[in-house]
Amino acid sequence: MPAGPARHVGRGNSHICQRLKFIGIDTPGAMQGLWTVPAHTLHRLPDALSFETAALIEPIAVACHDVRRGNVGPGEYAVVLGGGPIGALVALMAKDAGARVLVSEINPFRMKVAREFGLEAVDPARNRLAKPRQRPD
Repeated sequence: MPAGPARHVGRGNSHICQRLKFIGIDTPGAMQGLWTVPAHTLHRLPDALSFETAALIEPIAVACHDVRRGNVGPGEYAVVLGGGPIGALVALMAKDAGARVLVSEINPFRMKVAREFGLEAVDPARNRLAKPRQRPD
């Protein structure tokens, strides 16, 4: 929750307010069934959107932001370290942006899921991802 008016908040960037407080981290209450928050922090969901799908909005937004910040696009080669929920979404967004994507993951289940999503996945403990370079003398 933004703590109040500030330079970034006034520009619509309340998510980077220096006094931002997270419920359950900076304030108590994350494990409650209900809590009170400022109305401007809420977003109405369309009736047709399920809670299960709505729960993916923030993680997908993170993945989209990462791919945009990395200027990932067609012809690029992206290596995603870790194929957990966020890593898998970053890999999928990078692939959607036109990049060739490799997911580096040690967990066999996560590797299987990445492959089911059409991603290339390798276990770095079993596969050398890069040839070691010799130090110049």
